[in-house]
Amino acid sequence: MFLNTYHGPPLSGAGVWTMSQQVLSATGGVITTPASMPNVVARWRADQGQTLVQGPVSATGTAPPAVTFAGTPSSSTNTIVLTCTGTGTNTTATFSWTLNGVSQTPFTAASTVVLTGTGITATFPTGTYSSTPSADTYTSVVTSSAWADQSGNGHTLSQATAANQMAYGASSGPNSTPAMIGTAALQTFMATAAFTLTQAYWIWIVCRWTSAYSTTATMIDGLATNLAGMTRLSSTSFRLYSGVAGFTYSGATPQTYQAYGLTVNGASSSIVSNGTTVATGTVSVTNQSGLTVGAGGADAAIASDCLISEIVIASAVPAANVLSAYSQARYGFG
Repeated sequence: MFLNTYHGPPLSGAGVWTMSQQVLSATGGVITTPASMPNVVARWRADQGQTLVQGPVSATGTAPPAVTFAGTPSSSTNTIVLTCTGTGTNTTATFSWTLNGVSQTPFTAASTVVLTGTGITATFPTGTYSSTPSADTYTSVVTSSAWADQSGNGHTLSQATAANQMAYGASSGPNSTPAMIGTAALQTFMATAAFTLTQAYWIWIVCRWTSAYSTTATMIDGLATNLAGMTRLSSTSFRLYSGVAGFTYSGATPQTYQAYGLTVNGASSSIVSNGTTVATGTVSVTNQSGLTVGAGGADAAIASDCLISEIVIASAVPAANVLSAYSQARYGFG
């Protein structure tokens, strides 16, 4: 047996967790991973293949000078917040700061300040930084410009426009695993270049919507609206569709993390949630062109507030629970 080290959460008890080929469970049984599945066309996991970018700096306060951040964020960096605690110039003002909500060592401003542990350097231009009446505060979130396909087939998800890049949450997923964060108000999404999927095919996605339902919100789609994907329709339902036809999974819990298996196969299509079939129906027999995540393929206006941890696409439909053991070991459900 070929073993290759997996760097995610360990299985409970004895056993060896591997990534590229097989997994030995705590009881010694072999379980399937996304990397060991046959017929995989593309796969993405939030802790792998990311090109991380320190996002734009948002400033609030009385008249805050334009602080900038530069560098390559570390994989543990998510949100940086700097708050002026003592009024002064760019060499005398004092600041507190947090990394991912955790307080760090305060500092006195300088022309440039290395934010320890983040990979980021802050530049403070000449000006007056105020702690009162409204403290100057600077916030920046790590985003991703590219999410590389781990199948070897080169279907990288990307977003070149900084304002529309999905945020990277170092511990935002289940079991404190990384996840990609979609924000509807910012119309964030990522998309591949065109590639064709011919029915029947299968998409496995670990995800959840993060806000209460207010309007239609698409989690995944093709490269043009309504090619193939899943769209939330209410607080308790979402729709699997391809082309102009689809069907609804009612009684869903869209804001709870689930591992969904989506079979796209004409009249034999289905939705599986955590290894159990929860809806069946008919979709149009339309080949899919590429993948968009976080929004509709041609309509960023139906972007989602969402978290996406992992996606696998296969050109043949496997057993409904093929990745259940893997998902339970990594995410705590499946």
